[in-house]
Amino acid sequence: MLTDSEKQKAKLLEAKVAYENVVRIAQKQAIDPALLSLSYVALAKIYEFYDNNSYAMAVYDAAIKVGNVSGGAYDVALAAKQRLVKNQ
Repeated sequence: MLTDSEKQKAKLLEAKVAYENVVRIAQKQAIDPALLSLSYVALAKIYEFYDNNSYAMAVYDAAIKVGNVSGGAYDVALAAKQRLVKNQ
């Protein structure tokens, strides 16, 4: 039987793969920029959870580069990156 910690890790890995798939698809074809922005931010939060803050900052940068699109996560990415920079 899986522990709660193992279940959490499995769910996070599943989510990470799904968000990475969105990013991969976006490299080959046009997708909703809000979806891409939200996917980058979700990925960055997963990297933060695992204390990989330098990579999380790079992923937040990718979200910021998408721009301030309607329904996106530009403001969240900006605030999260500022928080990480401040905590270095």
